[in-house]
Amino acid sequence: MSWPVSVLTNPNARALPFIGTAWACATIPALIIVLALEQVVPAAWTDAANEAIIPENVPPAMLAFGFVVFAPIVETAFMAVLYAILGLFRLPVRVQIGVTILLAAIAHGAQAIMWAAGPAWIFFILAVVWFTKRQKSWGEAFAFTTIVHALNNAVPSVGLFFPELAGTA
Repeated sequence: MSWPVSVLTNPNARALPFIGTAWACATIPALIIVLALEQVVPAAWTDAANEAIIPENVPPAMLAFGFVVFAPIVETAFMAVLYAILGLFRLPVRVQIGVTILLAAIAHGAQAIMWAAGPAWIFFILAVVWFTKRQKSWGEAFAFTTIVHALNNAVPSVGLFFPELAGTA
């Protein structure tokens, strides 16, 4: 197998190469998906989606904390519970991943299609991370999935909540 599959399917891969590979595989394609969709959907949809997820009276640092720290922990906990329940039914891993992708797309895409398509890809990679690292332990699966998710969310958070840093103000 070649990179990135050889890293993402190796439960014994070293932490930094594994996290870096998973982050790149999740974030770069998701950004491309979102940016491509933003080119074809009406600008009003994009503006409405951004306004729906960015409350006006909340400080940017608090919003960023929610996106980069809180959301990855909560969503990874949700994934853990979901996989535990689906595992009770002895569903194949591919089916469990499919359910995760569908639920992530629905949950994230309530405002706009690009917020469904990008996260669907990200949650595919997060599911691969989960099931690869789950071979070692639940704790390692939780930690690695949360870290990759947090790093992924950090990228758009800079542009969304600190536009002056991203050069988009």
